Formats: sequence, structure tokens, C-alpha cells
Amino acid sequence: MNSFSPDPNSFLPDRTDAINPVSSNGHEAFIAGEYDRAIAAFTQAIGTQPHPTEIDLSEIYLYRGSSYCELGHYTAAIADFQQVLQYQPGATTAYRGLGIAHYKLGHFDQAIACYTQALEKDPNNTDVYSDRALVYMEQGDLNAALSDLNQAISIDANSTIALVNRGRVYHALGNFSQALLDFNQAILLDKNLAITYYCRGRTYGASEKWQAALTDLNQAIALQSNLGPAYLERGRLFDRQGQFAAALQDYHQAVQYSPRLGETYLYRGNLYAKAGDFAAANADYSQG
Repeated sequence: MNSFSPDPNSFLPDRTDAINPVSSNGHEAFIAGEYDRAIAAFTQAIGTQPHPTEIDLSEIYLYRGSSYCELGHYTAAIADFQQVLQYQPGATTAYRGLGIAHYKLGHFDQAIACYTQALEKDPNNTDVYSDRALVYMEQGDLNAALSDLNQAISIDANSTIALVNRGRVYHALGNFSQALLDFNQAILLDKNLAITYYCRGRTYGASEKWQAALTDLNQAIALQSNLGPAYLERGRLFDRQGQFAAALQDYHQAVQYSPRLGETYLYRGNLYAKAGDFAAANADYSQG
């Protein structure tokens, strides 16, 4: 099951005041998405004199860990989040950061343990329930995922992410009508979240509502032009309708934006085989 991954920086504190001049520079770089510069600034801040307080250090490590997450350096992120816990043993944000980093590395049991610890500290944190549900989904434990998402929504009925992910679980369970209800509610809450239209488009497709599926997939791509899975789903739709040139173009886009999405190579390979280009087909099959 493809994951709607947690946002690595969504758990950070809303902080605009300066910790000290150097770490303030790191914070500004982080907000600007300049993560390498942020890491350099936070690293410099750690060694400044006079030495930052433990509270300042915990926040510096938290931001640097999230910067590492954004760059895909999850092992380094884990080290920083663990350092946060040295200064603030009860920091929910650090446990959540650890959960995200372990999840990204495929350490699902460790991720669940970290999210569970976060929930022990903050039992009403809907984001952590949603994050833990993602891990259960990866493990194929859809009932556990559904339980976490139901809990998140019982705490906050307007949690868009929880609604989207619960819709995905219902889709996986074959309960398309309930999935559509969740996706519809999520769109009412946030009309600009591309992943919701992608997920609803998949469910419409599985329900053989082809035009509704195409409309949603078009909207998903309009909102987020690099959403590889949306191109794959739209390509499959074009493929099914015999629009092979359009399907091939979408498969190309899916490979460009999500090169690790193995299904794309299979479908594109099948399309090449239909066209008699067996060399290209075999090349794709070897990637799938």
C-alpha cells in the first residue's frame, strides 16, 4: 500500500523568536526550505559560547533532526531526536520525529514503539494516531490502522489527514462507499490537498466511475504536478480506455516523479509489449 507519508516538519513548534543569533539563522533557513544551510547553522549554534541552555539545545536538535529528515538523512535525524530526549525526556515531538524517521527507514516496529511512547505523553495527539496508522497500513494490519484513525477522528472530527487515511483503509478493505464519504468530508475541510483527490480518484476508478476518477486525478495533478502516483492512476485509466499515447505519457511522468513506484514499470512494460517494442518492455519488467 502506497503511503501518505507524514510531514517531517509538521510536529515542530511554532517558533519565530530567536533562540540566539546563529540558531535564528538556522530557523530562517529551515522555514525557507534551505535544509543544508539550516543544518550548518544549527550545528554552529550547538558549539557557540556561551553554551546554549538545555531548552535551547533541545529545540536546536529538534530542528536539525527535522532538517535531516527533509533531506532523507534519517539515521542522522534519529541521533538528533534521541539527543532531544536527553534534554527533555518527555518531549512528544522528539518521539514523533523518531517515529517518522524509523518509518521512512522501514523500521516499522521501532516506529510503532516511538509513536506509542508519544501517545503515552500526549494521548490526544491526532497527528500521532494518524502517523501510527500509516505504519499499521504498511504492515497490512488494517484493523489496527482503522482503530487509530477512528480514535484520531473521535478527538478531532476535522482532522483532514485522519479522514484521508481512514478513507484509504476503507478502500483497501473494499468498502468504497465509506471511503468516498471520508474523502468527500476531507475535501469539504480542505479543497487544496492533492492527495485527497488522488485517493478519491482511485476509489472512483475501483468503483468503475471512470469520468469521476479522471476529474479527480486531473485535479490532483493540477494541485501537485509532481504527484507520481496520480500520473500512474490516470495512465491506467487512459490505458483502459485505449488512449495509449496519453497513458504512455503519464507513465513517463510517474517514473520521473516516483521512480521507486514499481507498478509503473509493469504497466508501461505491458504498453510497450502491446506496441511490439519488446526491448523496452523487458527493460521495464526488469525494473518493476
